[in-house]
Amino acid sequence: MAANYDFRRVRAIFDGDGSEIREQFIFSGLLLAIFERFKEYVVKQVDDFFANRWELRDGDLKCIRGEEFKKLIKEKGVGAKGQHTNKEFRAALHWFYGLGAITQDELNGIERLYELRKRLPTE
Repeated sequence: MAANYDFRRVRAIFDGDGSEIREQFIFSGLLLAIFERFKEYVVKQVDDFFANRWELRDGDLKCIRGEEFKKLIKEKGVGAKGQHTNKEFRAALHWFYGLGAITQDELNGIERLYELRKRLPTE
């Protein structure tokens, strides 16, 4: 019975004028873009905090990754088998968790979002 309900919902989407599918693609694209910016932001905040020094490269100010962040990446960056391999992001999240800026539930939720995100097609 539940399977029939699921197919009815899918069939209803395809039988429409395409506006529902278009809307879902727009929302999916926005979610992906927001999450990618979030990952960059989180890593940059920790990278900047622990920076050893700053250099001017091609007109942009770039931080040189500090030893403390490198150490944090080695300690906290490796996830469980099957999890994403973005060590910098995971280490940065654990740093924020260690400070009490995010809860364990929020940390777990972000990890779940990352897993969902990496399963989406990129093309």
